[in-house]
Amino acid sequence: MEESILKSRESLENIYREKLLPVFNQRLEMHHTIILSIQEVQKVLQSKTFTASEKKDALKSFIAYKKDLNKYIENYFTPHKYTISNHPFQEYHAVLDQYLETLEETVSRVQDSARFYPDTTDTRTIKFKKYTKRTAFKLSKLPVRFANIFRRLFKKTEKPIHYWKQTIPLKNLTQFYFKSEFTHRLLPLVNEAYKEITAVTNMYWSIDYEIDKKINSFLEGNESFDVSSLSIASLELRVRITDKIEALSKKVDAIFNEVFTLYKDAISKADTVELSKNEFSPQKLSERQKQTELLLLKNEQRWDSTYEVLKDDWGLDNEIYSIVFTILSDYYSAKKQIADRAVLISTHLNTIVAYLNVIKNRILETDKGSELKVMIKDEIETIRKKFIPKIIVDSTTFISSQDLPVVLTNFESAIQEQLKNVSQKRAISTDSDYLTPTKASDINYTSPSELINYESWPLFSKKINTAKIDMSVRINEVVETIEAFGQIIEFNLESALSLFDEKSIGDDPKTVAVDGIQRSLDKITTLKQSVLEWETTNHQILYPGIDDFIKNSIALTETENIYNIRLTIAKAKSVEKSKALKQKVVTTIKNFIPIALATLRSTWVKSKGTIQGFLLRTGIYKPATSISKDLSEFLKEEKEALEQLPFVYKRLFHSETFTNEDLFVGRTQDLATLNTALESWKRNRYATVIISGERGSGKTSLLHSFINTIPKATKTYLLAPKDTLYTTQEFFAFLNQSFGQQYQTFEEWVTYFNSGSKKVVVLENIQFLFVRKVNGFAVLHQISELLYATHASVLWILTCSKYSYQYLDKSLQISEHFPYRIDIDDIDNDTMTHALLQRHKKSGYDLLFEEPPKEYMTKKLLKSNDKDKQRMLREDFFKDLNKIARSNSKIAFTYWLRSTTTVSDNVITLRSLKSIDVTFLEKLASNKLFILHAIVLQEKLKAEEIVSLSGFDRQKVSRIINSLYENGLLTLDEEGYYNINILLYRQITTLLRSKNFIY
Repeated sequence: MEESILKSRESLENIYREKLLPVFNQRLEMHHTIILSIQEVQKVLQSKTFTASEKKDALKSFIAYKKDLNKYIENYFTPHKYTISNHPFQEYHAVLDQYLETLEETVSRVQDSARFYPDTTDTRTIKFKKYTKRTAFKLSKLPVRFANIFRRLFKKTEKPIHYWKQTIPLKNLTQFYFKSEFTHRLLPLVNEAYKEITAVTNMYWSIDYEIDKKINSFLEGNESFDVSSLSIASLELRVRITDKIEALSKKVDAIFNEVFTLYKDAISKADTVELSKNEFSPQKLSERQKQTELLLLKNEQRWDSTYEVLKDDWGLDNEIYSIVFTILSDYYSAKKQIADRAVLISTHLNTIVAYLNVIKNRILETDKGSELKVMIKDEIETIRKKFIPKIIVDSTTFISSQDLPVVLTNFESAIQEQLKNVSQKRAISTDSDYLTPTKASDINYTSPSELINYESWPLFSKKINTAKIDMSVRINEVVETIEAFGQIIEFNLESALSLFDEKSIGDDPKTVAVDGIQRSLDKITTLKQSVLEWETTNHQILYPGIDDFIKNSIALTETENIYNIRLTIAKAKSVEKSKALKQKVVTTIKNFIPIALATLRSTWVKSKGTIQGFLLRTGIYKPATSISKDLSEFLKEEKEALEQLPFVYKRLFHSETFTNEDLFVGRTQDLATLNTALESWKRNRYATVIISGERGSGKTSLLHSFINTIPKATKTYLLAPKDTLYTTQEFFAFLNQSFGQQYQTFEEWVTYFNSGSKKVVVLENIQFLFVRKVNGFAVLHQISELLYATHASVLWILTCSKYSYQYLDKSLQISEHFPYRIDIDDIDNDTMTHALLQRHKKSGYDLLFEEPPKEYMTKKLLKSNDKDKQRMLREDFFKDLNKIARSNSKIAFTYWLRSTTTVSDNVITLRSLKSIDVTFLEKLASNKLFILHAIVLQEKLKAEEIVSLSGFDRQKVSRIINSLYENGLLTLDEEGYYNINILLYRQITTLLRSKNFIY
């Protein structure tokens, strides 16, 4: 039996050495190989150093480092996912099963004497059982013993006395000790091997962590990158792995020897009182084996969990840093593209500088007035044919072709592509001890993609959008400024040219021309500098967002931060639900508020009169009865204030320039109506047009814009009476003067208009062609007959003031004579703002908004920087302007000019006039309102015309109009006509409407 046991030991020893020891050795060797690869990756980076100026090259190395590192981590530390039928000792068990098949099921042998006699290690129960067994054995052998006594007496051979036999379940017993017990005892060694793997991994993870810290310091500051001092020793690692393999082999041998000793002891005791053979029954063996395999599987699964958390934890670090490095690399590329393209744009602008310097030098070198006049005319023509359509267009096209916003869009798209690849699921654990198995219940799963897209990316995306918008605005500003150069130069040269035909004291044509060109050159110098600063400005906007994104993203490498962010997301989702409910409540309230306000407004209107009457009677309320002296002086100072402005600026905003087509904006629908009327007339249809609008609403600008679209083959006449004409003789005299004829009768004019080629006749200001008295409408009646008699040959377009048209339509049904009627509607505030800025740009001056008095300064304005302050002052200025102008161009232009405080160098400074207090208008006497109404109706009247219309005596009229004039409500022009002060035009018409004078 001993020989058989020795043979079985040899066989079992061979099996575990061939099939079981490699499980440990291979794992450690494989891990060693991976760690060596990681080590090489780290050494490659360790061999490199970068200065602060080499960040772009450094980022490429950092990206490659993280990419290579992540490749090994993700592939090696993938969980094994063992099952009950697939575990690390599966091959060993399979070979062992084959060996067990060679063994006999049972083996019989005589029991040793020790099975009958007590031993010092026996328990009391065993000792008692042995005593009983020994007694029974002796009793069973008494017959033989007696027989042997007689055999000795008769000298015969005695029968030997043998101990009882035992039946050993050899196969099952071997399976128990070398499949279940041996495997079970190896679990601590399995844990030791795994612990060694994770310990070494942690060591190199720590090295990676130190590298990351060095990289962060390098990217955040101006210090160099150098990790050569980090200890990365491959020789020490090889010794450590070799020692661990040897130590584990010795421990496995020791466990085998222990198990084999138990195995031998069990063979001697099996099927005795000490060890029942039922302990090795197939059922119990199966249960024991199942327990062992489940325990082994559970242990493997927990180490799998440890591997998964370790892999995901380190992998997340690498993933985050890879994103950060890629974003920074892409950003530096985008930054360089912006800088390079800005230099190209700035250099390209030298073409404009060279051209303008040539013009400037030519003007400076020309002294004679006649030669200068001819030269300026030639330069204007050259600007129109070469500078604007070629040089300016080429420059703006070149700038637009640089696609600078696209650089930022591509940068954003690259980031989005990066974020698409961010892992959706990562394992994290509250227990960061990777030297022990991890329970599945200790693992939580989170989505890095959700964390980044919720916490970091939205804020960063807003910064990118802000940068894109800012870049687009800057490019548009440059393009608009360059496009304006042609108009600025042309307008300044035209202004200089106009001085040759005007008697202007103090304004020199050469000075006006040169100053205009120099302003453009100064603008280009400033423009070039601002273009070169685009990269810096963009960096100031975008980099704080990048920095925050990096910090928020790197925070995800700390497990504690992940839990906090997950909690924040959960809270945010809860808040979103509550916001939805809140929004529903707010919507309900908003729907109710208009109804409540309408009711309150109605109640207030009804009670206002009663309350004011009571307050007046009690003396609590005293209404304003007269205009303040300061306001009166301000309203009368317009002419003096305009004299302080540059000639070019006055010319831009003066009424004579309203007909300049380049300055016309909006009114596309009205232009379409005029074109429709023109086409209808060409088809021999009755297509007369009347245009009505307030004073300064843009009727003349609309007409000139339309006239410029009419083919030159069609003759166009523009008639604009300046004085009141209400008799047919006066009207025919006006026509004779306009057409150079000497006709005296209506029939002669009909014949004249119907003869020759077709023509377009524009008759402006028909409010000057009537007076409100007997026989005061004769001219209008004559015109209506003329329209019908000549409509086939003449396209008649008439204009009339808004309130005259309303009066004439109610009294004469004038609208029936015009199939095409255009009411100049209000234009929106944005269009008005655009019209003002378009005129201003032609001057070539820069614009600066002055701070208002302290009582108008808000806390936000006081705390703002200069750029934001200018933006807010600009918004406030146009808000105040539009509040007073209410879409009337002439009011807006006058307000603009009166808001000018200083003109220094190339800068026009404006300050908002704020609101004009016109509460005194409410208390104007009815006779004053009557005269104001008469002037509004016909736009301007002389004193004698007011006397004729009002029925008042001359002295009374004189007192009233003098009072209105002194208070600034009326202005007096050089021809002796009284006009409504344009700054109060809107307030006066509103007052007259409230008093039912107009509608």
